[in-house]
Amino acid sequence: MISNLTILGYRAFRELRVEPLTRVNLFVGPNNAGKTTVLEAVEILTRANVEALHGILKRRDEQLLKERALEPDPAHLFHGHSLKVGAGFSISGSQLVFHCALEKGRLREGMTDLPVLGLALTAGDAKAFHMLSPAGGLEIDPYKLDLAQRSSNGAAPAPDAVNFLGAEPFDAYRLGHLWDRLLLTPEEENVSSSLRIVEPRLDRVAFLGENLPSLRTIFVRLSGENRVPLGSMGDGVKRLLSLVLHLLTAKGGYLLVDEIDTGLHHSVMADMWELVIQAAERLDIQVFATTHSLDCVRSLARVRDRNPEIAHDVTVHRLRKDMTTTVTYDMDEIAIAARDRIEIR
Repeated sequence: MISNLTILGYRAFRELRVEPLTRVNLFVGPNNAGKTTVLEAVEILTRANVEALHGILKRRDEQLLKERALEPDPAHLFHGHSLKVGAGFSISGSQLVFHCALEKGRLREGMTDLPVLGLALTAGDAKAFHMLSPAGGLEIDPYKLDLAQRSSNGAAPAPDAVNFLGAEPFDAYRLGHLWDRLLLTPEEENVSSSLRIVEPRLDRVAFLGENLPSLRTIFVRLSGENRVPLGSMGDGVKRLLSLVLHLLTAKGGYLLVDEIDTGLHHSVMADMWELVIQAAERLDIQVFATTHSLDCVRSLARVRDRNPEIAHDVTVHRLRKDMTTTVTYDMDEIAIAARDRIEIR
C-alpha cells in the first residue's frame, strides 16, 4: 500500500502532500479543489506508463485536433498548462517515484539523427522517451520500450490491478470484460449478493451475447420473476454493479473511484461502505475515492458505530486550493463531526 503521497507540478498542484494514507481513503472538498487530480496521481504512480497519461487525457477530453483526428494534449498535465522544455512533474509515494519531463531527444536512437521533442518518463531505474507530434500531442513511439519494470525497491502492480471508475455513462462492454475475469471464481457470487444492497429481490446477474460493444447485454433475475434487462432497473443498481466489478477485479492493487456515491440513495451508503471496506481488506486492495456528498461522509460514521472492527483503516482527507497538505480525519473524528453536525467537506 501507499502510505503517503507527494505531488509536485501536476495540474493545479504546485505542491501537495497527503499523509497518512490508509486502506480506504475518501477525498472531500469544493469544486476544482483537485480531488480527481489526486486519483489521477495515484493512477500514474501505480501504473507508471504512457498509456496511463493517454487514458487520463482522453477521459478529460483534453485533446488536439490534428488532420481531422484527435490526439491527447499533454500540456494540461503540467502546472500552468506549459509545454516548454524543462517543464515537469513528479509523483511519489512510499518507495514509488514517477517523474515526467518535457525534453529534447532523438527518435529511434542509433537509427536516425532526427531530433524530436517528447516526454521523458522515469520510474525507479526504468526510463522511457515518447515523442510529441508536430501539433504538440502525445504519440506512442513503437520503437521505444515503455516503463516495463521498476527498481528493486519500487515494484508496482500490473496495470490490470489499477481500476479507475469515473462518473462516465454506464458501459456494458467494459463491464463485460471485468465480469469475464470473475467467472468461475469465488467472487462471482459476491457480485449478485452485493447488488442486493439496492435490490433485495435480485437472485442472479448474467452477461449475455457476443463480446462486442453493441451485442453485450446484462440481465438480472428477480425472485419469482423471469430475467429482465439491467436497463429496466434503476440507476443505483447499475452504478453499484460498476463499483462492485471494478472493486472485485482489483485484487492486490488499487481502486480509484470518482464520486463514489453517484446514483446511490443515502439509505444504502453505509452498506456500500461496508462492502467496499470488507472487500478491500479481504482482497488486499487500497481504495481512493471522492465525493461531494455530506450523506456519503456521514454514512462512514454509521459504519463505525455498527461495525467498529472494520473502521480502523479508513481516512477522510479534505482538500483546499491554497493548501499544500490535506486535513485528515479518522473514523472517530468523522463520528464526532456527524454527531455534532460539523462540516468537514
